[in-house]
Amino acid sequence: MLIILVSLWILILPGLNQTYIAREGMASFYSSAPLEDIEAVNNRVQVVLDGATGEINIRMRIEDFQFSRALMQRHFNEKFMESHLYPQTYPDDSPEPGVYSRDHR
Repeated sequence: MLIILVSLWILILPGLNQTYIAREGMASFYSSAPLEDIEAVNNRVQVVLDGATGEINIRMRIEDFQFSRALMQRHFNEKFMESHLYPQTYPDDSPEPGVYSRDHR
């Protein structure tokens, strides 16, 4: 039994120091509103996970969020996110290390 555990530890340990990169990630949000629901999807998300520290860096352009209505998209970019001033996320904006699920719905 001890040999199996040591063998598993040796197999798992090297993978913890790797850097994992996803260049085709997806981010989405949904908000229920009295007039109409708001939903957007961004399929151009890049994620870097440092296996040694658990640090996650997420990079995406704010303007890449797609809405069902053009007016919603324009209001989102101009009034709410000011994407002309803050065009993308930066490493300091990324979440704390932790457990994240693949689908939040």
